[in-house]
Amino acid sequence: MGTNYYAEWHPEGSGSSDGPASVMSPAYGIRLHICKSHTSFQGKVFNSWSAWRNFLESNEWNIAIRDEYGGEWEVSQFIADVESTDTANRSRQFKWMVDHYPAGQRLDDWKDADGFSFHRGEFS
Repeated sequence: MGTNYYAEWHPEGSGSSDGPASVMSPAYGIRLHICKSHTSFQGKVFNSWSAWRNFLESNEWNIAIRDEYGGEWEVSQFIADVESTDTANRSRQFKWMVDHYPAGQRLDDWKDADGFSFHRGEFS
């Protein structure tokens, strides 16, 4: 078992309307499943760790990262924790899939350039 992490993104930010876009409806948020155990990533929205990192850094002031137990993480600390994971552990889930399923049954699983496991579907 591992811990699931989520990004709670509030695109409207502080409610300022002086940017290139503004939200005209009541405040809302989007909850994105980032990963499990800092190694197995949800790939439906972003297909690599570098894409996730870019999204988190670019929206740092509008994102709260929470784990499944309610703990909150600073974006910079979460990124540091992910990047400090052992290289062998990063691909652990992908290697398990390769060992247990033929290629035709794992089309939604891959390893990114940084060695992290990705899955396009949902996981818990």
